[in-house]
Amino acid sequence: MFYKIKNYINNLNRRDVIIGAVLLFTFILAYTGKAGLTPVATGAFFIFGGIFLYKMFDNLSLGKSLFLDKRLLIPFCLIILSIVASFFWLNNYYLAARFLAAFIIFGVMIFGAKRINPGVVVLFLAAISALNLGLAFWDIFNYFDGGAIRLTGFVGYTNTLGLYSTVFGLIALSYLNKVNVKLKWFLIIISAINFFIAIMTLSRGVGVAILLSGFLTTLFFYKKIEFKKVFKYGFISIIIALLLTGSVYLVKKYVVSQQLSFSRNDISVIETSGLRLKYFTTAFEMFKQNNFGVGPGNYREAMFKYLKNPIEQANDPHSFPMMLLAENGLFIIFWLYLFFEIIRNVFINKEKLDQTRILYIFTGMVFFFHSLADGDMAYPFSWIIFGFLIGNTLFLQQTQFKFYMIAKNITAMLLLVFGFLNLTSSFLLINNLDFVGNYDELNKRDKGVLLAAKISPINASTWDSAATMSLYKMVTAENETDKQKSAKDLFYRTSRSMALKGQYASQYSLRARAYSILRDEANYRTSLERSVELSSFNTHSERRALSYYYRDHSLYPELKNLVLSTYVLNQDYFGTAYSASDSELQVKTGAMISMLQILQVESKKYKDPQTEQEVISILSTIK
Repeated sequence: MFYKIKNYINNLNRRDVIIGAVLLFTFILAYTGKAGLTPVATGAFFIFGGIFLYKMFDNLSLGKSLFLDKRLLIPFCLIILSIVASFFWLNNYYLAARFLAAFIIFGVMIFGAKRINPGVVVLFLAAISALNLGLAFWDIFNYFDGGAIRLTGFVGYTNTLGLYSTVFGLIALSYLNKVNVKLKWFLIIISAINFFIAIMTLSRGVGVAILLSGFLTTLFFYKKIEFKKVFKYGFISIIIALLLTGSVYLVKKYVVSQQLSFSRNDISVIETSGLRLKYFTTAFEMFKQNNFGVGPGNYREAMFKYLKNPIEQANDPHSFPMMLLAENGLFIIFWLYLFFEIIRNVFINKEKLDQTRILYIFTGMVFFFHSLADGDMAYPFSWIIFGFLIGNTLFLQQTQFKFYMIAKNITAMLLLVFGFLNLTSSFLLINNLDFVGNYDELNKRDKGVLLAAKISPINASTWDSAATMSLYKMVTAENETDKQKSAKDLFYRTSRSMALKGQYASQYSLRARAYSILRDEANYRTSLERSVELSSFNTHSERRALSYYYRDHSLYPELKNLVLSTYVLNQDYFGTAYSASDSELQVKTGAMISMLQILQVESKKYKDPQTEQEVISILSTIK
């Protein structure tokens, strides 16, 4: 069946090439474009989904039967029902809907993996490998000089990039025994590129997951593994990856005259273990207070209520099981049921396993074990990969589904329509989201921004962008009428954003700035306080502004509480590896020092020597 890889590539017509080029362009723009706009990523995701539904099956006439194995379908449906039920008590429906969509795609990949055209997989691996390699060389020769090399790639997070690259490399190896010599070397190179990128992330967790998965795979399937075949091509790929790594190091040192370190000096194992323990504790605290969970995808919405010492970028508990426990509560039993059935399916069919399935078992274990202690499953893309690995591992029974073809085509068309609407919205934003100019110029651009929000109404980020445009219109307005109209637009647009993704600090920050321009002190204070309440230290400018407000209005108790609580919340941030690698370190440190200096002066004014000495002591540690 794998001869279709070659036929698929040979039979690409001009239309396919154009579609592929457009998809690759949108994918690159979504993850590396300077615009950084969510609708681009959403549009690319929808279009990929539409094309995927058309292209994924070997033969569309076989679409009437899917591998909807009943033993797996039951827990899968129970999980969907539990997610839907959680909509009655969760806070952020947008995040929950995104989680539900990711889980449904996860199920589609499990039940439909056997139908995926191998050519689609190979082309995807080639495209993503080329993209990651280009980003890797760009980062290596532009950003790293003397420090440890830790690539982030299209993911934006080193550890997950290391996991993805390892998995992509292993998937490429899974096709080797069933293709001709030319494609075999093509796949080896793809595998080597991904192993090279995994090495350059310096992810310790990936290494541990590989060792643990290798041990367990050998322990349970020792008699079935043909070690000579397994290690032959894997060894070649690893050697090429190591040679590429060495070549980059030598070129960097002797040609570019820059140092490249492979020593992890950013954070120790003890430090990172301590941080993860805090995240796990927070997740368990959420479960104790919310027995049915805070809602799928809602960890990031609820975390600031439970974190005692919030560290920025902790938008997930860095553990798949702890994420499920915090977000789904007692419904986690359905997830355990699902994973039990997956494991059961593997062991009752143990004698049928071939080398390819064993490799997929190993790869799936690597993915799962790494997600036990990292935030991989917070990325929707991870559900696609994990579902693909599980689907290629299991032996599933076919179930007739007469209306599948109709449902598939309708769904694909809807995805394409929504995809192109999101891309149109993105290009409108890219062309119009410019805050430089007078009121008339901004007002003209605002029409394009508002149109972008209206044709992509489910993307909260478009409404956030539109609200920001309204703020700049207020700043440049030359008369009260235009100022009031722009303010009204801002409040409406932030409300639309809140309706989609819940309340965030950035929304109240925009409102506070608007109230400041309108000289509405009461609502200005309320918005600032709400913005501060919804974050740890992301709103450093707002916290500083609020401290000025308390000082100017002689609200010393409020000022004292704000400044000292801000430091207590973030004392684990200052002086750590995380703060040292933060691009906004100087701004945040400056804001904290400014707030402390205000409190120092005011404590002296209000004759509070104990607070004054405490502030002096804190300032000495931060400076």
